[in-house]
Amino acid sequence: MIGLVLGLMALAAPTDGALLLRIEAMVGERMVFEQYTAKADDWEYTGYERIELTAKTEDRLTWKLTSSAKPGTSWSSVSDTKGQVVMSKERPAQQTMTKSGSSLVPSQMQFPETPVDIGDEWTVTYADGQKVYYRLEGVETVNETDCAKILSWATINLGTAKAQVESTCMIEVATGWLYQRRTSQKFQLGEVVTWTRRATPVKMRLSGKKGDTIKLVAEHAGRTPTKGEQFWSTIELVKVSQGQFTWKTNRLNDEDGAFWTTVTDSRGVVSSLSNNGTTDKKVEGATNTPALIVFPEQGLLPGDSWVHTHGYDDYILDYDYTFLGPEKARGIDCWKIEGRAKWEDVHGMNSVVVVMWYERSTGWIVMSANRIDYKHRGLATMTIVRG
Repeated sequence: MIGLVLGLMALAAPTDGALLLRIEAMVGERMVFEQYTAKADDWEYTGYERIELTAKTEDRLTWKLTSSAKPGTSWSSVSDTKGQVVMSKERPAQQTMTKSGSSLVPSQMQFPETPVDIGDEWTVTYADGQKVYYRLEGVETVNETDCAKILSWATINLGTAKAQVESTCMIEVATGWLYQRRTSQKFQLGEVVTWTRRATPVKMRLSGKKGDTIKLVAEHAGRTPTKGEQFWSTIELVKVSQGQFTWKTNRLNDEDGAFWTTVTDSRGVVSSLSNNGTTDKKVEGATNTPALIVFPEQGLLPGDSWVHTHGYDDYILDYDYTFLGPEKARGIDCWKIEGRAKWEDVHGMNSVVVVMWYERSTGWIVMSANRIDYKHRGLATMTIVRG
């Protein structure tokens, strides 16, 4: 089932104190929801979904949904303001979906025709024949946010087995957007508990103190290379002053004693670059920082993308980056980013895909996995890790 319980609801209060539940949004409004699954005493991040209102008429709302679970695919749906889906399609398949249900609207539920008071219940039978029961539990404050609390429950048929599903949604009263949700799915083999919450923008930045050092070691094709194939560098933060960071970088393949001095801001934007004291303008210098890239100015939600141009010795390369959300790497809480680029040389078109994990607390890289497809010599892979 595509969709987390997103719950975009307008809570209008009639004079008798009951709530009239209706979907309200402006064209272009979007929201990203992160999903976690209970693992022992912790929550493991399992992905995100993004939903956006792309068109609106007096009685019809058109939505676009994308999911990290199925990259390159999107779903569109048309609903009324109660959340009843009248049409849905999957793209690029371009096939009308027969089980639209409520998964492709931001409310993730169909609202009753009339206002409801606290304690009122309603039942919805969706297009696939699934019955779901709802009850308005009340209004609570979560992290200083006033939320409407709605409980839903259902029995789902899974061939020869059944599952009991119960969800509690907290809906922000002021906007009608989902704030968070907890779902329990009870199967014969046990219970699966998931947690859905609204994602907040992340501003990725470098931080540190004088003397902080990182060593990066490359492993080619999943093995430790011989010394001749090995690449490594050490990057030391030698000065922090008025929001500027000065980095000293030594590389294995540089001449003995050679080093780079790079001055950047907290995003990794280079303001000064020199090689053994000599100013060098041929390269951008971002790879001389513990980020290896330049972070964007704006805050990022999972699925957000941006483009950055990297300058190298004799060419430039435009990288398309996508923020993939939180994930652990080597036991460290990280932010995950994917970068893609293509370039053409005398042999033809080449491409690279790199996935990077950054320590949340510092913005320093923990690991990157690189896959380079050369037209003339085939596929090359390389993993860079902290030494």
